[in-house]
Amino acid sequence: MTLLTLRTTVRDILNEATASFWSDATINDALNEAQRVTAILAKCIEKTASVNTANGVRGVSFTDSHVEDAEYNGKALTRIKPKQIGTMPETASDLGHFFEFDEKAMIEPIPGAIAPLVLYSIGAPTAMSADGNSPSTPPVYDLALVYYAAAHCWLLEKNYAGYGFMLTLYHDEVAEVTSIARSRVVDSYADLKGEK
Repeated sequence: MTLLTLRTTVRDILNEATASFWSDATINDALNEAQRVTAILAKCIEKTASVNTANGVRGVSFTDSHVEDAEYNGKALTRIKPKQIGTMPETASDLGHFFEFDEKAMIEPIPGAIAPLVLYSIGAPTAMSADGNSPSTPPVYDLALVYYAAAHCWLLEKNYAGYGFMLTLYHDEVAEVTSIARSRVVDSYADLKGEK
């Protein structure tokens, strides 16, 4: 769907074919906010950064707001809490854990050499500004974006029942689509390993 199609669908729900109470800009802002919230909830826009550790240095700087996962030599590192430092049995050549602190991915145990890491974070969607723009979130979330934007518009009108109903539809849609997507990934992985 394009921004125009999404906005038109929101207007259908609001029963407002042309802008009278809700301007196009208001609905566009709500749709862009819907993208941001959906990207975070569904973790559906992924960014990667390839970085290197330094010998004897625990922290690796990153530019994104939050590291979701980390990988070393194709092996996923396990997220730990800072209080677990020093309790892991691995050697410095066998990186196995990470946590975040002070805008750094902190590696446990402390790397004994330079090692390549891949950091995965939630990416920020690109704002839609022109009617022909499409959302950065996957198309399966388009209906959820519409529900969120409609909820936002009902809230502006102080229609709390409409807001609550549309927000519930939004959360249900995101949960269902995300669940289906994740089960397909698990099924595909099981197929690859010959477990199905």
